[in-house]
Amino acid sequence: MIYYENTAGKRVVLDAPPFMADITELAGFELSYQANPYTDRHGGRVDGFTAGIQTKSISVGVLAPQEGIREALDELLAVTQQDVLAGEAGRLYVGEHYLLCNLYGSSVEGVFDPGVEYAEKTYRLVISYPFWCREQVSEYLPGDRAVSEADFLDYPYDYSYDYLFDEFAVDTLDNAHYAPSDFRLVFYGPASDPRVTIGGHLYHVGTTLYDGDYLTVDSRTGTVSCARESGIRENLFNLRDKASDIFQKIPPGVSSVVYDHSFGFSVTLFQERSELPWNIS
Repeated sequence: MIYYENTAGKRVVLDAPPFMADITELAGFELSYQANPYTDRHGGRVDGFTAGIQTKSISVGVLAPQEGIREALDELLAVTQQDVLAGEAGRLYVGEHYLLCNLYGSSVEGVFDPGVEYAEKTYRLVISYPFWCREQVSEYLPGDRAVSEADFLDYPYDYSYDYLFDEFAVDTLDNAHYAPSDFRLVFYGPASDPRVTIGGHLYHVGTTLYDGDYLTVDSRTGTVSCARESGIRENLFNLRDKASDIFQKIPPGVSSVVYDHSFGFSVTLFQERSELPWNIS
């Protein structure tokens, strides 16, 4: 499915009647690179790659009677222009992957003569973050604390990480991606001093959450915030555990998830790639 969804949650499906979308130009990608040329011979050295703001286009055909063509194109304009006026990027979805972008221009390829039941427009996109993203959500519920019989893990020495001190690795997180992923970690109250260890790395905020509160750690935006049941939002960035990088990306593959099961939380992985997968469903 191909559709545009704006920041208010309104969407227009672009590969179902009356729309027909051609996303050929979106299938490729291009990164910028920094290079230092060799001074004593040919060639040089590539020092890194970056991806800045990009522009591409998408062709949209509309098959309908004249009045239906006008209504469909007006609906598409209304949904996409809300994001333009708000100064925010919407999401263009192709299957499970989305691209953050805005429609900022168009040109008419078809005709709108009376009796003609087909029109085609090419829309120009400005892509603020040129990576296709798939979100993978995993949820962990509160429950009875597991009882471990693995006494050999309770080392008699004072190691910095005591495997049985108050937490038990009874869950896993599978990042089905080829690279480390940014994430959104949400702790749900009630919780005292919420913490979780994923893949051996600690994510911890020194605060108290009451029933109805939730705490969000977002590695893409670098923010730690709490939404209280009363509606108040608090910036808790300074309460993060400074001894452990709370924004460290989640590695690919299966990671252990260690927490005391007294609270619930969810992890949304942002699995990003420069190019759409070729097995789009």
